[in-house]
Amino acid sequence: MPPMEILDPDVVVFSGWYLFPTRQLAECWDSHAYTLAFSNLIGPQRHSATSELVDINFLSGMVSEAGQDSSIVLACRAIGHAFLTRNIDTPETRSKRAATYGQALKATNMALEHPVLQTQDETLASVWLLSLYEKRPTLTISHQLIESPSRGHQPLDKSPQSHGIGSWIVHTQGMMSLLRLRGTSHFNTPLARDLFWLIYYAIQVRCFITDMASPSESSSWFRELEKWLNEDERHTYRLCVYGHHASTLCATIQQTITQWTASSRSAAMAVIAEVEGFERETQHLWQAFYDSPGSETVADSGLNTGLLWWRTYLHAFRLQLQLTLLELWDKMRTEKLDEETRTLENEFQRRVEVVQGAADKILACLPLLLSTDGPSGASPRLTTRFWRDGVRLLWPLRLVALGDATRDDQKRLACATLQQIRDEVGINPPGAFPLPVLAELVTRETQL
Repeated sequence: MPPMEILDPDVVVFSGWYLFPTRQLAECWDSHAYTLAFSNLIGPQRHSATSELVDINFLSGMVSEAGQDSSIVLACRAIGHAFLTRNIDTPETRSKRAATYGQALKATNMALEHPVLQTQDETLASVWLLSLYEKRPTLTISHQLIESPSRGHQPLDKSPQSHGIGSWIVHTQGMMSLLRLRGTSHFNTPLARDLFWLIYYAIQVRCFITDMASPSESSSWFRELEKWLNEDERHTYRLCVYGHHASTLCATIQQTITQWTASSRSAAMAVIAEVEGFERETQHLWQAFYDSPGSETVADSGLNTGLLWWRTYLHAFRLQLQLTLLELWDKMRTEKLDEETRTLENEFQRRVEVVQGAADKILACLPLLLSTDGPSGASPRLTTRFWRDGVRLLWPLRLVALGDATRDDQKRLACATLQQIRDEVGINPPGAFPLPVLAELVTRETQL
């Protein structure tokens, strides 16, 4: 293999694999696809299970024991081919991508229709893998969503289409149905619990995006999980419980806003009181010692990586809750009585500060979760270590970039990082992140 510096500029370089457009797919790339899929989903073996938010090393064992025509093997192959051919748009590569994805989808659907296979770990893992396949176009941001602060409060468009994840929403709905179908009988095995955490995170993000309440079965799931938890799972468990309550509160707030009437003020104050009570009960989570990472924290140092991801998602969940609550306060401001103007405005501004504080905590993790390696003498540049890390950061960074109450400097950093994820990791097609939007953010300070 030629050294990196003499590679032709039109060579696709991704995680150590090289594919020349002139070479196309003359040889069978299936074995390469498996390896590439695992190198990006799981990462190098030097990362122990305790260094991750959720241990996904079980996937390699699951695939090695499965048949070549199984749903999970075909799903891994589809993801690997998408990586290998990402920047090579030819009839052959398009056909190969479509064929491998179609085979994976067909095998998974057959498993879902089977009365025994539909509740097995392998089937649930296959649906999760296919949901990752749909993550490629998730960085769409429109001009409508990023506006000057002078235009005032503009609620986010939360439709799946605005996120570019309509198909991902469908897959996560399927995962939710599978969790309900499986019940709690699998929770006594570590593999099934790891798979549950993985799926439940995706479901929580889906609930926040779509303003839907967390699954009603969550409380019973958590009660059963408590019986089997090991020490390494406790942070993950606490985060899932927090996300469950936060997403349910967000759904209640949105329902209050959309069904607003002249008599809705009492309902609004009741849900605000519920949020404040929830915040008091859970404030210890973001005041813990590991919530203030410093230069001594190294992302590759065992448990620290998992705690950093835990912290990032905790504050992303909290940020979404506060942004949703801010919409309610804004609604109340538009319906205000004259004597309440000052009180409502003061509370609104206090919530803006909470939003910006949560955004700061998310952004503070970036230098620790991402690599800052760069050429000698050049300024440090945040770089996504693995494809999976880019995927994990999409939703938290999008909240910061598009939150109407986040500061301009926060938006710029979040957008710049999202652009780097697009360029370096290859999650979305070219053009899904419009450059004029980035230009507007970069130049906004000079225009004010």
